[in-house]
Amino acid sequence: MKPRLLRALACLFGLAGIAQIGAGLYPWAKGQLAMRLIERSYLDAPGSRPWTGADFRVVAQLDAPRLGVRQYVLDDASARTLAFGPGLTQPTPESGIVLSAHRDSHFAWLRHIVQGDVLRVERDGDVHVYAVTAMQVVDRRMLRLALPPRGTLVLTTCWPFDALTAGGDLRYVVTAVPVAVVQQDVTQMVAARPSDVPNAAELPRDARADASFTVARNL
Repeated sequence: MKPRLLRALACLFGLAGIAQIGAGLYPWAKGQLAMRLIERSYLDAPGSRPWTGADFRVVAQLDAPRLGVRQYVLDDASARTLAFGPGLTQPTPESGIVLSAHRDSHFAWLRHIVQGDVLRVERDGDVHVYAVTAMQVVDRRMLRLALPPRGTLVLTTCWPFDALTAGGDLRYVVTAVPVAVVQQDVTQMVAARPSDVPNAAELPRDARADASFTVARNL
């Protein structure tokens, strides 16, 4: 085979390899750009759309300090929206809020949650501080729960975390109840200390692990 033809074939295979690498990196780069736009949208104007044509708004910030987690919460829990972050639902103004996300991405950290962990949700200018009181696995085919009590925070994702296939009917449910509602101050942020977290036994009965809601179907 002539050297010129060999060089041409080598270039062709090289370009094909670069194209394959580019195709593999494109979804990752697109996802990273989306996360940056979502973060900037919330920091600049909470409640705004992160880009033109987005069918959701960025409405809250979720922190799990012990695990070093900070995420931005979207105002919709549809399957399309959950690709970009946790989705918020609040069925009525008098109920608690439910945050849903995928187990293999935004809510993978839920496997490390323990009772007593502090969670913070910044929303509508307030910082709401919660203490985790329970984790449980429920089957959405067998259980349809009532609305969570007012002030309760519920986080849900698919279970088990290491399942080989997506979907399924089991959900991992984390329940947290308020520690404090702190008015946001530009010059000072009030942090909850571990000693501030109440023991589940000290909480009112209606705020314990039987927190209730309709299990999300889009995970």
